[in-house]
Parts: sequence; structure tokens; C-alpha cells
Amino acid sequence: RCPNHPHTPLLRRSEPCYFFALSKFQDRLLLFYEQNPDFIQPESRRNEVLSLVQSGLQDVNITRTGQDWGIRVPFDEQFTIYVWFDALLNYITGVGYGTDEALFNNWWPADLHVIGKDITRFHCALWPAMLLAAGLEPPRRVFGHGFVYLKGEKMSKTLGNIVEPMEIITKFSAEAFRYYFMRECPFPGDGDFSWKRFEEVYNADLANNLGNLYSRVVRLITQNYAGHLQATAGQELGVIYTDVDTETTVQQVQAHIEACQYNQALERIWRQILDPANRYADRKEPWKLVKTDLSAAKQVLYDLVEQLRAVAILLKPFLPWTAETIYRSFNFPQPWEEVRHEDVWVHPRQAEDLRVLAELADGKVKPLFPRIN
Repeated sequence: RCPNHPHTPLLRRSEPCYFFALSKFQDRLLLFYEQNPDFIQPESRRNEVLSLVQSGLQDVNITRTGQDWGIRVPFDEQFTIYVWFDALLNYITGVGYGTDEALFNNWWPADLHVIGKDITRFHCALWPAMLLAAGLEPPRRVFGHGFVYLKGEKMSKTLGNIVEPMEIITKFSAEAFRYYFMRECPFPGDGDFSWKRFEEVYNADLANNLGNLYSRVVRLITQNYAGHLQATAGQELGVIYTDVDTETTVQQVQAHIEACQYNQALERIWRQILDPANRYADRKEPWKLVKTDLSAAKQVLYDLVEQLRAVAILLKPFLPWTAETIYRSFNFPQPWEEVRHEDVWVHPRQAEDLRVLAELADGKVKPLFPRIN
């Protein structure tokens, strides 16, 4: 029985076929896995594929007959190509294989394929064998991620518990969607979705933490300094937190990203930059300080803007629209298109006085993430 369609009866079918001689690649694949131990990630997926290949490979039927859709076999058009054979080829034909050699050489081999855990045998056995047969290098790494469940149950039309991604995106935003699933679905395990948990994560991390800090800082600078912190060109930054230095935090985030540990990368950003920044704001209370000491409040706000700059750069691969919005809200010296993670701690000082460039309505910036009530 098919694990995805357990109630569909199996049908025995016989027809002429073309085959890919996968059985001839068993030894080459095993040698490739040995020479490239990180090719299949995580370790559990690697063990599954190794067991499959070690147990013996059979040739794969790569054609179908009697289909009125699909790609015709160019040398025998009564056949169409099996979808899992032609679909894999898109990885290379999409970057110029057979049409643009320079483009292909620039982009292949891929550094990483990210796939569902149920299609590892296609990507980790059949696909590298196809590439080896063509004299091409396989991708450098394949990562098999888990599934998303709804309150612990598998989603299915039969159970009537499907959550449409566009419903989340339309109701909230693509950024909130991206954050929740990268934060709550730890690679390589399975993740779980519930509207209650989505609301909790959204309000705690996005609305109350990141969004509130951004809105508060922009509003205070705009209302009390006319959007211009004078005499801040080249100003030294204050110390907001000392537990983990900024460079170490960035390196930790980078390491987690390279290992596809996106939830841990986001955890570092929130716990080691955003949380300390909010605690610093609560401790210094610039919303009170502006009433008694504008100069001292200016330093606090300048320091908080620097934390927003760091967060924007680190969030660039995760929440691209949010990150760009935050960064372009101020006149930072480096162009947004050019900033990299290293620029969080290695960057030119503010060449001009710090200014707010964000678009305002009635003296306030549009909320990044309006709170869910």
C-alpha cells in the first residue's frame, strides 16, 4: 500500500518501458557517500538512504505509455518520460544545462537542495546516479526536512483539517508566515501548527518585541528630535549588553544557517540582541528621559537604532521585507543591497547625523506587525 494513499487499491500493470540502469551505480553511490559524508543531512536521512543503496538497487522505469500529458521521449514519442525523471532534470536545465554553458558552470553544482523527507530516495540515490551517468557533479548537500502537523495530526482533506498557507499570508503577512514556520518547525524534525500557537508566537516575538521596539524608537526620535539626532556623526556606541559580544552572536547565527538550524539562528537573534535591547530600553526609559535630559535620551536612542541596524542585517535572509523596511528607515551609510552579516560588527561609523527616513502618518510609523487581539 502507498503510505500516502493507504485506501487506494493497487493495480498490476504491464507495458513496454525504457529503464535507467540504476543498479549499475550502487558501488559508485556508496563510494560517493563515503567521500562526501555531509552529502545527505540530517544523519537519520543519511542512514535511510545508505540502507536503501546497500540493500541493492533495481533499474528504474523512466517512461510511461498511454499518457496524453508529459514530456515525450524524443527518440520514441509513443512514450512520455516518468515525472520523477524529468522533474529532477529541472535543477540543471533551469540554470543553463544544454543551452548556456557559462551560466550552468556558474551555478552548478548547487550548494544545497532542501527537500521533504519523503522524497530523499529520488534526490539522494536516483538523482546523483543520473548526474554521474551524465558526467556531472552531484549537488554538494541535500537536506531532508520534516512535515507540518496540525495540533499533532497529519493534515488531510479526508480529516478536513487543511490550513491553507494563503489564508495565513492574507490575514497576516508573508513575513509572519515565514517567521512562524522557521521558528516553530525545527529542522530536521516535524513541526506543528495551531492558530493559538501562531497567535502566541506572533504577538510575543513579532508584535511586542521586534515591532514594538522599532515603532517606539522611530516615534521617540521623530516626536522629540524632529527625526534628527544632531551631532551623532561618528558617535561612539554605548554598551547595551555584555553576556555575548556582537561578533560571537553573528558567527553563531551564521553557523546555524549553514547547518539549516533556522530556528536556532532566530533564537540567537531574539535572545542575544532583541531581548537585551528591549531590557536596555526598559531600564533607561527614554520615553521618560526625553522630558528631563534630551542629551542622555539621544544616546540611548542612538544605541537602540544600532541594535535595529544589526537585527535588520541578520534578518535579511529570514524576513526580507521587514529587514529592509527597518534598515531603510534610517540613513545608515552602507547601501542595503550590499550589507552582509559581517557588517553587523565591522562597518563604517555613521558619517552623517542619524536621521529617520521612514514614512510617517500623524507622526507615527506604520506598525510592522499589528498585534493580534
